[in-house]
Amino acid sequence: MHSVLEQPAVQAAVQPAVQASAAEHLQAALQAALAPIVQPVTTPTVQAAAAAAAAQAAAHAAAAHAQAAAATAQAAAAQAQAAAAQAQIAAAQAQVAAAAAQTVQVAAAQAAQAIAEAVAAVIAPAVQAEVAASTHHLLVGIIRLNNELRSDGSIEPYDEMPFANGTLPSENGLPAVLQACQVRLLTAQEARAMLVGWGQPVPPELDTAHLHIKRWIGISVPI
Repeated sequence: MHSVLEQPAVQAAVQPAVQASAAEHLQAALQAALAPIVQPVTTPTVQAAAAAAAAQAAAHAAAAHAQAAAATAQAAAAQAQAAAAQAQIAAAQAQVAAAAAQTVQVAAAQAAQAIAEAVAAVIAPAVQAEVAASTHHLLVGIIRLNNELRSDGSIEPYDEMPFANGTLPSENGLPAVLQACQVRLLTAQEARAMLVGWGQPVPPELDTAHLHIKRWIGISVPI
């Protein structure tokens, strides 16, 4: 009689379990036998390699960070330089504008001064001539009034009547008429020169010229 284990059906059912159990036992036995040899060698080597790789990665990361920081610093420096350049350009533009404004002001002042000088050159002589004429006319009136109050001039001599240019007859080589009797002593040439110097008309007759001189000087008595 065969054993139950020898039956084909039983062997077919049991054999895979036996084989698996044997393989497991064999693998466990191999691991147990190799553990004292592999573990002391493999574990420190792997750890060292991992540590080295980590250190290298950290070094690379630190280098990358340093490069990024340097690039950031360079960018900031470039921005600062650009800002400084813009500030210098703005300052230069302001200086140019100020110089241009000052140039315009100087040119305007020079133009105004030139215009004022030109106007003064035209107006001043006319004004001076008008003032001189008014002053001379006033002086002639005062001298004529004083001479009229001195009768024939024998006690108090007449004042010389100045010419239109401000000089006196005696300063031009002509006799000074200081008394009424001296008018009739003037020659035709002297009488003519006096009337021309005073800017008065010159009559052809000497007696008429003497009368003009009498009235112009301010003689109030007959001559």
